Amino acid sequence: MARTTKRGKSSARTVRSKSATRGRKGAAKVKSGRKQAASRKAKPAKRPKTAASKPKATKRMPAKAKASKAKRARPKPQPKPRAKAKAARTRSRTVTKRTKTRAPNKRPKATQPQSLVARLEAQALEVQTGRDWSETLFLPRTDFPMKAGLPEREPELLNRWERLGLYELLRASAKGREQFVLHDGPPYANANIHMGTGLNKILKDVVVRSQQMMGKDANYVPGWDCHGLPIEWKVEEENYRAKGKTKPDLSDSEAMLAFRAECRAYAQHWLNVQREEFKRLGGVGDWSHPYTTMSFDAEATIAQELMKFAMNGLL
Repeated sequence: MARTTKRGKSSARTVRSKSATRGRKGAAKVKSGRKQAASRKAKPAKRPKTAASKPKATKRMPAKAKASKAKRARPKPQPKPRAKAKAARTRSRTVTKRTKTRAPNKRPKATQPQSLVARLEAQALEVQTGRDWSETLFLPRTDFPMKAGLPEREPELLNRWERLGLYELLRASAKGREQFVLHDGPPYANANIHMGTGLNKILKDVVVRSQQMMGKDANYVPGWDCHGLPIEWKVEEENYRAKGKTKPDLSDSEAMLAFRAECRAYAQHWLNVQREEFKRLGGVGDWSHPYTTMSFDAEATIAQELMKFAMNGLL
């Protein structure tokens, strides 16, 4: 009996709920019907379509254009929160860098002034003005001029060395020491000195002076080559071809001796010119007694050595 009563109660409840839902639906339908009627009354009457009121025919848009338009119309994707935070960090870094570069360099203040004037001012001392500061330099007093003036001074020095006999004094002071002899390869006595001959003599003078200062008896005797084709060629060029003369016939003994005398005089002239030019370079040597290949003593020695070769059968 208990079971039947329970079932009866549940069936009654379901019947009531169904009837309630049906009532609600009906009320909703009534409301929607009223709304539709009100909207119909509010709508204006449609005008009759005429030829003038017809809309113009529009061209169809291609598919590609539609797709591009749709892409443009799409809203831009909003950045994720992580990306937003990263962008904010980069912005802050750039701002800090700019501020660092634009900020002026702040140097630490010096505790003590560096310059002498600043120290004097800091100590409240009066700075001396109108004073000859060269008197405060404790340098040795000499007669050396401030300007070198080498073009004027060098000839004076060379003349002084010649008056003193510097070469003879050096030989006397080094007498008995170990000898150092530089065998000078002589230049041709046929023109003025040039860069090659000048450099040659300067380097030799450096070697001789250094050996003398090292405690040796460094004797230097300059020399000149006065024989050979270079001198004969110059004599022919200047004394004959330039003047339109014919060269003498050297098969004639008298003409040959005259031509040799011309070559000797020509070589002696340029020897004297070159000697003065070499001395002007400042070289120290026995300029008064040079050796020359055209001196009679040198020619006799050359002939003697040549005869030794002939007697030994070497010619």
